[in-house]
Amino acid sequence: MEGTITISNTEITNNTTEGYLIDVGELGDVTIANSELSNNNASCVVYGENISVTNSIFENNSDTVVSNRGSVTIINSTFKNNKKAIESYSSRQVIIKGGSFINHTNFAISAGYGFDISADDNGNPTIISGNNVGINITGEGGSGKTTLLKIIAELQHANSGNVKVCEKNIGIETKKLVSFLPDKNVLYPFMKSIDALNFFQNYYDDFDMKKALDMLDFMKLDKNEKVSDMSKGMIEKLNLTLAFSRNAKLFVLDEPLGGVDPVARDRIISTIIKTYNEDSSIIISTHLVNDVERIFDDVCFIGKGKVILSGSAEDLRVEKGLSIDQIYIETFQDE
Repeated sequence: MEGTITISNTEITNNTTEGYLIDVGELGDVTIANSELSNNNASCVVYGENISVTNSIFENNSDTVVSNRGSVTIINSTFKNNKKAIESYSSRQVIIKGGSFINHTNFAISAGYGFDISADDNGNPTIISGNNVGINITGEGGSGKTTLLKIIAELQHANSGNVKVCEKNIGIETKKLVSFLPDKNVLYPFMKSIDALNFFQNYYDDFDMKKALDMLDFMKLDKNEKVSDMSKGMIEKLNLTLAFSRNAKLFVLDEPLGGVDPVARDRIISTIIKTYNEDSSIIISTHLVNDVERIFDDVCFIGKGKVILSGSAEDLRVEKGLSIDQIYIETFQDE
């Protein structure tokens, strides 16, 4: 079966079918604009090869958008409280620009060969809604959190698909925009704190030495102390100082609280809050959700390389009546 279906300014609600609700087959195209599809119980709400959705709402449905082998483009649309949002068996491209994905019981997005997430006009990641003061990415070990962050920082290449930062494909230009804090120390043992600061100043054009020295003081770190003489918490604070002393657009922090004592943890969290500015976004990967949930606006749970749950942290708290930490435990307790 093949053909084209165009749906505009239409409400499609409260339908029940054992098959596909909107079906143009493996070779057909579907275009949906300014429409609402809600409370539909079907094995699939929209099925086709190339699917385009603009300024539309999908809410309280079973499986929503499925593409067999073409492309899926989602622009300024909201997917909320569906069993699944987007499933692409072997798509060449999945593009998401604007809108939000909130509270999906199975997964929000599952892509095949191609997965291209674009950014909005402000350069904010749009797979998660909100102001992006902080985005928390969490999940069990081996779920793909560190891999995702390394791809954003261009330290690892994706097997397929494309990731963009501020409308730019990952590459030399995005390295200037992203400040990455790895989950392991990368400083030489013989370095003093001031040596590390000088090294970063020589390497990064946007490194702010005054800010770095102020942060060293705030962290209560001696600029003449060697890395080899520091505790794990002190090394973590020094690496955080280096990361946040850049004037970057996106700060990517991989397990910034891992293995440090509660006092150092509080100091690190205070630093994250203290150094945030409205022109930047922060992505934090952590298992210690309870310690950091007060500082992020959005949350994304990842499991086995797929987005299981994402959306505004406050909306999820209100909707489920639980803290983000409790939602995290509930989401993964049976995994």
